[in-house]
Amino acid sequence: MTHDYPSPTRHNTLWLSIKQIGQLLPSTRPLHRGILSAIACSLPAFTGILSGRFTDGLLACMGALVILYLPDQRLRDRIFVMLSCSFIFAISFAAGSLAAISSTVSVIAIGLLASLGSIACTGLAIAPPGNFFFIMLASVATVMPYDPASIPERTGLIALGSLSSCALAVLYSLLTTANNDEGRVPAAIGTTLNHVPFALFDGVIIACAYALALLLELDNPYWAPISCAAVLQGGKSILVWTRKVQRIIGTVLGLGIAWGLFSLQLLDWQIATAILLLTLAIETLIYRNYALGVVFITPLTLLFADITSPPLSTNALIYSRFIDIALGSSIGAIGGWLGTIRAARYTPVLK
Repeated sequence: MTHDYPSPTRHNTLWLSIKQIGQLLPSTRPLHRGILSAIACSLPAFTGILSGRFTDGLLACMGALVILYLPDQRLRDRIFVMLSCSFIFAISFAAGSLAAISSTVSVIAIGLLASLGSIACTGLAIAPPGNFFFIMLASVATVMPYDPASIPERTGLIALGSLSSCALAVLYSLLTTANNDEGRVPAAIGTTLNHVPFALFDGVIIACAYALALLLELDNPYWAPISCAAVLQGGKSILVWTRKVQRIIGTVLGLGIAWGLFSLQLLDWQIATAILLLTLAIETLIYRNYALGVVFITPLTLLFADITSPPLSTNALIYSRFIDIALGSSIGAIGGWLGTIRAARYTPVLK
């Protein structure tokens, strides 16, 4: 989920970040792609309602987010990317579940998974959202009650959600012009190896965000590494700071929507409908305006990620999420700045 905003200077980053919130960039992304994503992400929730297992359906919805990785490539390459991401989804969630045995293991696991996910995205030429949802799944899994016996079932639900999205992606591709698109061009081995130090660096920063959230004893601190990862995807230091500002502004507005949704005490079918509408809004806006997309990402991820959390009052839930997100975004911005300095001073040499 990236954009080609004009490169700002250091002196007008804040002003440009705010100014861009009111701008909509042109997008060639067809509306039916957004409709596909909305149907895919909400289908497990509706299925859960019909089967009387709504909580399981919401868990599968997280796996269904793999539809957001559907590339604009020919059919066989689409299948390869979707299945690869589905496998990484399941591995990330399972590893996070196993790492829930202790806070120390969780921090180490999140850092390693973030690094490996970034390397995999480079090697397999997986476009944004990159390793963001890999980290989200692993982070959410680390705060679930540690129960080894339930890990296979939970991971299976993630896999089922991913496979349902894969099936819809194949059907959609057959009905459109997927076979006329360009083929996938994987990264060269040298490019992937060159990326390893930077992936490891980002993994350390994300692990630090999680460790600090744990030390501060924040409620469900997994939002810190998730937000940190989102900001680090900015790349250039100026874009990292721009994204930090836009993400915090978008998050504040999104938390307002989330507060309204949670205050309404929605029924199961209303939650499923909200997932469908929120996903459609995200897919419609995220490629045209990052901040506006974040407005709807925030309540959507709250619906998914807090399904196994201890019950909190609406006000306490929204407040704690804002603190987590602000902390993670700030650490991500600092890490992005340090990473840019590091990139300027160090260029890996292959021998």
